[in-house]
Amino acid sequence: MTLHRVVVGSSAADLRLMAQAVGNAQLGRLYTGGTTVDEMRAATAALLAHPLVRKPLPGVAVSAAELGGVPGEWVGRPPRPGDPIALFLPGGGYVRGGLALGRIDASELAHLADAPVFNLAYRQAPEHRFPAAFDDVVSAYEALLATGFDTGKILLVGESAGAGLALALAMHTRDQRKPVPAGVVAISALVDMTMSGASWHEHAAGDLVTRAMGEQLLALYMANGDRRDPRASPAFGRFEGLPPLMLHTGGAELLLSDVEALAERAALAAVEVSHCIYGGMPHGFTKFNIDAASVVIGHAARALKALRGNPG
Repeated sequence: MTLHRVVVGSSAADLRLMAQAVGNAQLGRLYTGGTTVDEMRAATAALLAHPLVRKPLPGVAVSAAELGGVPGEWVGRPPRPGDPIALFLPGGGYVRGGLALGRIDASELAHLADAPVFNLAYRQAPEHRFPAAFDDVVSAYEALLATGFDTGKILLVGESAGAGLALALAMHTRDQRKPVPAGVVAISALVDMTMSGASWHEHAAGDLVTRAMGEQLLALYMANGDRRDPRASPAFGRFEGLPPLMLHTGGAELLLSDVEALAERAALAAVEVSHCIYGGMPHGFTKFNIDAASVVIGHAARALKALRGNPG
């Protein structure tokens, strides 16, 4: 078993700010969205403008691009031959995601690692239901390979739904006998669409996410699809042969139990797994103006910088 799990103590200032966020009725309404897709997306845009929410780092270059026909943007400096790069997959519950949501963490990652980051705008439901988002991340990754990027220098980084997609993509590349990425960084990962973990009930009072919100978003994406399909729920996939997994989860998240179970299954399959749990932090905590957010992105940046020594 190769699981290294650590509980990271959160500062008093971080705990105060996140308690303020969880108790803020206006912020809660923005986080959970509304009853229609348009209302949800408008709420996400308003959430990104909220003063408690971090903004993309000023001065970090952003240029529109595409990978395998999937739109996105290079964040940070342009890639150079032999560069380590990150493929960044934003969250948003498969419905409310987009480049603006991903750009917050992608810009800090590019800055700290001094490395190019590709922020991917995979398709969203209900216009594009399962497995459209998964198909897009596969197309983007295969385009990186076709362009000549060395998989030993590609780090997959995802948050929430994007983190689940990153894990599913790593499983897919292994199953297709294609080169797997160098590693996966999964932040507040949505890994089990059956929402079967105990924390979905035990943490109901301490998270910004609600179970009703999760059910609504996942129903829009999955429709009648199998929620245990590993392309949607990597918790039910096979873990043998995966690259190192670096998991970062808030200690107050509804989905904490799901990530804990995934980490244990991966470790039993001889995968190198690290799981950092940030005390008292809710889902999506890296989007807020707290020290813990920079700690998580700092971990990802160090993992990306470490790939510079990988053989090309």
